[in-house]
Order: sequence, then C-alpha cells, then structure tokens
Amino acid sequence: MGVERAYRRLLERDDRNGLAHNNLANLLRKSGRFSEAEAHYDRTLAWLPDSAEIRNNRGVRSNNFSSTSKPRSSIATPLN
Repeated sequence: MGVERAYRRLLERDDRNGLAHNNLANLLRKSGRFSEAEAHYDRTLAWLPDSAEIRNNRGVRSNNFSSTSKPRSSIATPLN
C-alpha cells in the first residue's frame, strides 16, 4: 500500500486527524499537486490552528505557485 493511500484511508476513518492531513499535504506538495495540498493544509489548520510548523508548511506551499497567486495574509505576516 502506498503512503498516499495509507493517509487517505486514515482520513476516511478520522477526518479530524490534523497530522495526517499535514503529512498528506506535504506528500502532495512534493509531487507537484499544489491545489490538493492546499486543501489539506487548510484542513490541518482547522484542527491545529496554532501550529507554527503547519503554518510554515503552508507558507512553503505558497512559494510553489506561480507569481499570479496571491499570498494569504496569515503567511505573509512576519514572526517577531
């Protein structure tokens, strides 16, 4: 069973698993499936809204889009 399939099966059983959404999003991003990855990052942040790691992952994702994409304000805010 492939890793992507394993994450998808896990999420079928528990869609609230933020870490599984994050890991699947990372996998999708690395394979160039950016819009799918974005949806899973958004689901991750719904369950883990204060996670700096996940906000960073989503920020890395935004750098993979073309220059016509607009950054989200939550990832454009510098950390102090």
